[in-house]
Amino acid sequence: MRPPVALFAILASSAAVRADPGVFLASHEQQSSSRLCIGGGVSQYVESNDLGLGGLWDVRLTFPAIRPWLRAEIAYVGTVHATGAGPAATIFTHSIESDGRLYLARALGSFLVEPFISGGFAYTFLVTTTGVGTGSGYALVPLGIGLTVVRNSLLLESRLTYREAFQNHLITKPDGTRASLTSWAATLALGCAF
Repeated sequence: MRPPVALFAILASSAAVRADPGVFLASHEQQSSSRLCIGGGVSQYVESNDLGLGGLWDVRLTFPAIRPWLRAEIAYVGTVHATGAGPAATIFTHSIESDGRLYLARALGSFLVEPFISGGFAYTFLVTTTGVGTGSGYALVPLGIGLTVVRNSLLLESRLTYREAFQNHLITKPDGTRASLTSWAATLALGCAF
């Protein structure tokens, strides 16, 4: 009698795990879905406070999981900052980023919660309304930390990003010194999994 009872218990527990929507959702989201997010936020140059707090917008595509803890993503990131050199002096940047994302996915009821860290490489093009530095490009290393919350196919993502710049000679501040292009940003994005 005991072997059939034990076998029944094993099968029942296995069926319960399969029927758990949280377990299924976590597995599905980890392995098979891509994600598209559109977001906005604020950006600030670390050593150049006189450039002002700027706006940021991004479009980010995250690919299906390479491993249960690793994804790859690409993004377009744009920013705008006032230089303090007059009402018409504004800096725009347009970046293409490629990142790796290390994450930990956990199902909480009907939600999938993913804290993550990210890092990668970016190349940025600079445009100014005064024409100084326009067309110049420079490399960045973006390092981020964030949280993604998914329900069904909709998601909300918050992210803090530090972007280390390797060329800081493109913009001259009003006092004649060079402006650092290293920056931080805080963003909030909405998107979908597909």
